[in-house]
Amino acid sequence: MADDAARTDESPTPADAPQGPLGEAEAAFARGDYAAVRRLAQPLAAGDGPDATAAADLLRRISVDPAQVGVLVGCVLFFIYIAWKYVF
Repeated sequence: MADDAARTDESPTPADAPQGPLGEAEAAFARGDYAAVRRLAQPLAAGDGPDATAAADLLRRISVDPAQVGVLVGCVLFFIYIAWKYVF
C-alpha cells in the first residue's frame, strides 16, 4: 500500500514527447481542454514542418464532424415537418 501513496494522478510523460507549444497542445488535448488546443495549435499550423503537420492534425481532430451537422440538419427538418403536419 505504500506504492499507492507515492503514485500521482498525472501520467508520466515519455522521453520522446514533443516539447514546447506542440507538447502543451497535445497535453491540453489529452486533458480535454480543446480551447487551449485551438489557442496553441493555430499559430503552429500556419508554419511549415512536422510541427505544423502535427498541429493541423490536432485541429482536425477537434473540428466539427460533417456527419454531426448532417444529422442535426435532418432532425431539425424532420421536427419542422412534424410540427407543420400536426400543429398547423
